[in-house]
Amino acid sequence: MRSSSTTDAGEELFVEAARISYHRLKEWERQHPDATLGEIEQKTREERRLLMGQLIPLLLADRKRDDPQARPRCPKCGKRMTLHDDGSVPVETLEGRITLERPYYYCRSCHEGLFPPGPVAASDRSDE
Repeated sequence: MRSSSTTDAGEELFVEAARISYHRLKEWERQHPDATLGEIEQKTREERRLLMGQLIPLLLADRKRDDPQARPRCPKCGKRMTLHDDGSVPVETLEGRITLERPYYYCRSCHEGLFPPGPVAASDRSDE
């Protein structure tokens, strides 16, 4: 379950990011008074991608970190994995490339690693 202080902090960060995004759009509009509807739509979509890219890590940060019963199982042997470390990993999302801070799990038997909520291709890992 999420704590209200964590949720409130994430909500405040998101609301502030949305406010900044709105002001960037208003400033762009001021600098482009003759922009077409298509240009305004394109700029708005760019801002939306930036904003949603900030929201995804905030949502994932609220997840409970190391509950042994919630640890993922190794895709090879099925044993519960061990929390090895927290790390950051760049991930390509529908909203563009973002960096997630998330736990890294390791299987001592199979030597498999995993960054939940799902596998990340080796080409997406920043440390490889």
